[in-house]
Amino acid sequence: MKTKYTKGEWKVDEKRNLATNEFSLFAGKKYIGRFTLAAPYPLGKEATDEMYANAKLIASAPELLEALSKTNEVLRWAIDEGLLKEEQFESINKRNIKAIEKATE
Repeated sequence: MKTKYTKGEWKVDEKRNLATNEFSLFAGKKYIGRFTLAAPYPLGKEATDEMYANAKLIASAPELLEALSKTNEVLRWAIDEGLLKEEQFESINKRNIKAIEKATE
């Protein structure tokens, strides 16, 4: 899969700035950038936990994209081999392709 995003394992820096809701993102040791997440109201531990969970979800995007692509390849192989009927997985396949294209356009 050809990609334009920064390669490597993405991680959220544990030393986030809670006062500004800023998180730093790294691919390995390479700094990718800082982003700010909107704070859910009311602020507190639950809101902080939610923001951090959102940041971790963003950081896992490349791995999720790769997993989705591999899953789609396996589905296509199973259909081509006659192990699955295309109509059974047509909508899933289309959604997967649409999500992959959205992430890589």
